[in-house]
Amino acid sequence: MTLLSKYRGEEQLNVDIMLTLTALMVRAEFCKKVYDAGGIDLIKNVMETFANSDKIIRQGFKLIKSLAGDDECKEHLIVKGYTEVLRDSILANMESAGTVTAGLAAIAAMTLRSPQNSKALFDAGIPEVIVAAMKHHSEQKAVQKAGSWAIRNMVSRSQYQCAKFIDLGAEEVLHQNLEKFKDTQYDVKAALRDLGCNLVFKEEWTGKGGALTTGKIRE
Repeated sequence: MTLLSKYRGEEQLNVDIMLTLTALMVRAEFCKKVYDAGGIDLIKNVMETFANSDKIIRQGFKLIKSLAGDDECKEHLIVKGYTEVLRDSILANMESAGTVTAGLAAIAAMTLRSPQNSKALFDAGIPEVIVAAMKHHSEQKAVQKAGSWAIRNMVSRSQYQCAKFIDLGAEEVLHQNLEKFKDTQYDVKAALRDLGCNLVFKEEWTGKGGALTTGKIRE
């Protein structure tokens, strides 16, 4: 944290420091040490200083995701104003699919089993950002997968948000992804299910006569 504070104006050095911190965030006590050392404030300052730096923002998102693995740090991120950091950083770097993917993954991590965080992000306009990112990168599988989990975690314990996502066109985007990206169907269907949307599944085995048949069931 001392290096991050001392060299906050050095872009590449800050990238390297955040990369190292991300690699270390494998246990809850490490996340808490970063918080205790003032790291959450420092990381936010670096991301705001280099708001248009794809390298800084992408690595910052990855570090946020790692920190959000600890429930206490997850709450602190919201208190420290990371709702606006996430929103503004994704919008400022919307052309970079890799950075957008990292941002959506950070949202998914921050809202996992956390309706309080979900509400804060909802109030900050994150649904608009998620859906806009998925529409902008409609052919990028990684963006669509991360977006699916961001939607799912936002609404899973906050059902009042479903109507907003549907109004923004999330259901249409997700259904399109079912056809385009066959290996992400589990992720997409999880989002559709928690949005309360109808799903159609193919049943390849009915158990009749030892032959494979195809039928349909609805969830």
